[in-house]
Amino acid sequence: MRLRPSTRKTFRSIPKTGPMTKTSSTRSSASSLLRREVAKLPQVQKFRESLANEPIETIMKLAQESSKQKKRVEGAIGLNLMPVGARKASISGTASNDFTTSTSMYMFRPPRKRVDDAVKYAMKRSVTNTQTGAVNENTVYDINILDAKPVKNNPDTSSDYTPMSVKRAFDNMLLGNTTESADATATVAKLAQSDIHVKSLSIDLTISNLYATGVLVDVYELVPQFDLGPTSYDSENIAVGYMSPYWTCTEGLSTFNVQQTDDALNVLDLAFVPNNSTYFQRCWKKVKHLRLNIQANGVHRHKSIHQINKTITYQEMAQISDDGGKIAGWNPTFLIVQRGIPTAGEQAATSSIRYSCNIQLNYEATPDRQAKVIVFDDNT
Repeated sequence: MRLRPSTRKTFRSIPKTGPMTKTSSTRSSASSLLRREVAKLPQVQKFRESLANEPIETIMKLAQESSKQKKRVEGAIGLNLMPVGARKASISGTASNDFTTSTSMYMFRPPRKRVDDAVKYAMKRSVTNTQTGAVNENTVYDINILDAKPVKNNPDTSSDYTPMSVKRAFDNMLLGNTTESADATATVAKLAQSDIHVKSLSIDLTISNLYATGVLVDVYELVPQFDLGPTSYDSENIAVGYMSPYWTCTEGLSTFNVQQTDDALNVLDLAFVPNNSTYFQRCWKKVKHLRLNIQANGVHRHKSIHQINKTITYQEMAQISDDGGKIAGWNPTFLIVQRGIPTAGEQAATSSIRYSCNIQLNYEATPDRQAKVIVFDDNT
């Protein structure tokens, strides 16, 4: 039988190639990811800049509407309402006396249904201070916002570390005054039967450069990862204990708590970043990280909204230590790392900034409601 020649074609000119290696696949994936992220940058920047220029009332309304979309509790310590790409921002002024803005939105729980007979409270406070930085050093400090209870020995002056607390909300609560129908005896509601519903917190932080040279400022907006315990007052911007981000940075770099095999790193060194400290990493969740390059006599304004929506009873507040405490997820604070810009002869020049922070805590309570009334006749 005669065999027919094969009709299969061969391509000798095409070199054989093996399957795509893991390394080349990883590079291709990383390159695609980079292109996608770069493509997003203009949109993220446009969103960040447009939102930051809105009035704080508009940002509050947007945060409230966003939190309503969360039908169930997600995350034990809250959720960031900002897009991932907008949670960190590097913002540079373009000229002397420039003005820049930023914003953040965070939620702890979705809002509850409206309570018609609730009394609405607005606790307000304004704090301001000036911080001057030495040459070739960081200046690191806290701007505290809200505590459950003030730190130990917190003075009742403008130099306090705790400017606002949940305890103060209970101390200033209106209590219902009722009359017993039988003998018209006036009866005042008991504080121990009360609770408050904390709705939201607004923060308006303004940072002004007082020098005719630029200043670099890192702003870390933080909430506790877990309840933080007793802490003692040191100054307006520093406390001794876990409630202070500054203290967690310094304690985490202590040679008792970390191995440093060469020169010892501390918070004053220009190489320092807060994440060098395990104490800081484990105690605090970052809501926002801003890297500001504020030009000569420039100003930056940061507007922050926290949708809290948490009902707290008197017993929950009362069991917190009288030496101070923060509640996880909704007692925010700021850590500031400040330095001057490099010059021809120095790594960092001297710097001086003045900050002003306006805070408002919105909450409500129902003074005419008692959790329980006991009517007991001991006649036998």
